[in-house]
Amino acid sequence: MRKKDKIAEAFHALKIDTIIRKVRCRLIKDVPILAYHRVMDLSDKPEYPFDIDLISASPDEFEWQMRFIKQHFTPIRLSQLCGHIDGKSRLPPSPIVVTFDDGFDDNYYAAFPVLKDLAIPATIFVTTSFVENSTTIWYERLAYFIQMHEGEVSIPELGLVFPCLSGVNNRRKYYAALVERLKLATNDVRQEILESLYRRYEESYSAGSPVTLSMSKAVTWEQLKEMSDSIFEVGSHSVTHPVLTMLSDDELVYELSESKSILEEKMKCKVDTIAYPVGMGFAFDQRVIHTAKNAGYRLAVSYLEGVNYKHRPDPYALKRMHVDRGTLRSTFSCKLALPSVFSD
Repeated sequence: MRKKDKIAEAFHALKIDTIIRKVRCRLIKDVPILAYHRVMDLSDKPEYPFDIDLISASPDEFEWQMRFIKQHFTPIRLSQLCGHIDGKSRLPPSPIVVTFDDGFDDNYYAAFPVLKDLAIPATIFVTTSFVENSTTIWYERLAYFIQMHEGEVSIPELGLVFPCLSGVNNRRKYYAALVERLKLATNDVRQEILESLYRRYEESYSAGSPVTLSMSKAVTWEQLKEMSDSIFEVGSHSVTHPVLTMLSDDELVYELSESKSILEEKMKCKVDTIAYPVGMGFAFDQRVIHTAKNAGYRLAVSYLEGVNYKHRPDPYALKRMHVDRGTLRSTFSCKLALPSVFSD
């Protein structure tokens, strides 16, 4: 158990988190935004072949977390936060926002029923080329390749040679290191490397069993429409999920404008929000923000950890609080009470 988790367990046992949370809600006016990717039960999938770090919670833990915020906070839509930032409306006491990135189908099957039952609004940021695609999104496809490939892997474009790896954990470490390198490559180089990998090593994705490949699928447009007509707002997560700062000006305009246009056409509603793919400090800058504004977005969320203060939020660099599958209930509670201490 991590040191922070041990401290959280102690705080929770003594109800210190409860006291601090109540005081914080009264004195510190902020808006936490929770960031999820996937909701999935891995108990029967020990050899899970995709990116395990995208699993934010099991269905049971997600339901507990949603019941917790329903009890202690006021879940709001991102459009309400837009209205507050624009000075057109006021926020309710103790507001909180729930968001999902990418657009995996477990958002529909596992998260949507819980949110609908509890009447908790949420935003799903969709990578439009991923929806109804016959293959999964690029980093999931890479994770699968690393898990399934046997033997040495060379990447001359990066000057890398990785020996034959054995064991799930070793392969996951290699994948994590490789994907971080690819995030810092230009879009053309990243695509060339991926295509070269699959070409030289006979990409095995299409040979996977339907049951295995179904673990990493996107929502359909029909499912998104049902979610949008109910409790979800839909935002953009680009067309192909590149690191936006690694794009040329023309590529950047395409990724931001085209994804917005596609979503508005499919959903028959205005799309005002975007989550920057990857979303860390290197993944967006003033050029990206300027392009997002010109594309018509009113609000953008990053993947920088933290909360947003009501009196001075940055509408194009909003912070979020990450939720991952290792988040204990006590840590979840403490994180919302003392985000500066318990955030990762």
